[in-house]
Amino acid sequence: MGKRGRPALPVTSTAITPKPKEGLTECEREAAAFRRMRELNNLASRRWRRRRGEEGRLMEEQVETLINKNAELKIKLAKIEEMVMNMRKSCLSRNLERIKR
Repeated sequence: MGKRGRPALPVTSTAITPKPKEGLTECEREAAAFRRMRELNNLASRRWRRRRGEEGRLMEEQVETLINKNAELKIKLAKIEEMVMNMRKSCLSRNLERIKR
């Protein structure tokens, strides 16, 4: 399944609007404060999306690793079960030989 949505922006340092200073009208100060808040939120959102993507990729790698390990363990289990069956047969045959004597 491909990635949906628009492509991520390249990782570059973007200039954040500085905190509003004195000498601005109330409207300009509110607009600058809002712009700064939006820029900070956008950066935080990008970081979160990037981290979520990395975590998703890591989980997929772990799934692959666990699937492979599970397959190996199933093979190992089958070999051990076969050994147990052979040992049981061997023990049964020895017991039967003792009984026949």
